[in-house]
Amino acid sequence: MKVCYLSGGTSVPTIGFRLPFFEALRKRGHQCVILHAYPARYDYYRIVGWRVSQAIRKVIRFWHLFRILWGRYDVVVLETGLFHTNDDSYEKHLRRISSRLIYEIDDAVFLLFPKKTENIARDADHVIAGNHKLANWTRQFNTKVSIIPTCIDDKIYVPKQYNSLPDRRRLVIGWIGSSGNVRMLQVVASSLRKLASSVDFDLHIITNCNHRIDDIDLAGVNVKWIEVNRCDVVGELHQFDIGIMPLPSGEPWMEYKCNAKMIQYMTVGIPAIGSAVGYNNELISHGENGMLANSEAEWESCIRLLCESSELRQRLGEAGRQTALIGHTVASQIDLYEQILIGDKLSY
Repeated sequence: MKVCYLSGGTSVPTIGFRLPFFEALRKRGHQCVILHAYPARYDYYRIVGWRVSQAIRKVIRFWHLFRILWGRYDVVVLETGLFHTNDDSYEKHLRRISSRLIYEIDDAVFLLFPKKTENIARDADHVIAGNHKLANWTRQFNTKVSIIPTCIDDKIYVPKQYNSLPDRRRLVIGWIGSSGNVRMLQVVASSLRKLASSVDFDLHIITNCNHRIDDIDLAGVNVKWIEVNRCDVVGELHQFDIGIMPLPSGEPWMEYKCNAKMIQYMTVGIPAIGSAVGYNNELISHGENGMLANSEAEWESCIRLLCESSELRQRLGEAGRQTALIGHTVASQIDLYEQILIGDKLSY
């Protein structure tokens, strides 16, 4: 099978969780080509400005369509959309030249571009949604929908070894994500400031740039920024004693997030605390494989409990990894992914 995957760009978080699928497909004998957007979906080249960057992206996407037309691919997989705009003219052309088109959706892009997303979902031969809420929205327009959550390669995201940790006085609370999502830390900032007066901990923030960290009031908290593109991500995650995923309540977008960072924490065996919003409520059973927090007081209480008990951290971390291994690894989902691409008969 010849597969072409259209990604939003090398810096878009989704690609890091999809590449292992195509590596697995290649091992199964399939030919896979990945075509990235340049500049990436949310980026632009500062030297030429926004408008020229958009023009460059369009030229590159036109070349991608030409490659697909002449490449005779058995299946084309489109991630989110070719452009982060309302215009779906390129997607319509993609549909005409693709013998089989799979649409992947892992966030609520339809809140921004409802008609465009509806058209792509309706025209696709199959839709892969990242969670049940995304799937339910998509099923309004296409009955051929499967759920494949954010998946981790557990051969790379190996578990943290608790029995080999060095003795140290300060704990590490950690967060990983894109710079655009650093603002989420505002949800837990007050709790962290209060804890810093009585608990010795460092806050590690793994992201692509640090200019938005200063927008968060973390006075009194010892913060360390780690550039995601220049570090060993798994090695840095192993330094975490607690992983956090705060989300603001009342924002519709948050209800549809696929919560990659929680799955990263859990796969490496870090005890995870997340806001009780959206997919976190499906992923976490509070006190069993992680913790959920609804308020500032609950955030402070959950973090304090984990800071005070290494046994609790290990128990929740190990239970979280078992949850992740069941349905959030490439190994657990590759058969379904391959089946969808090939087009074998599926039940919906």
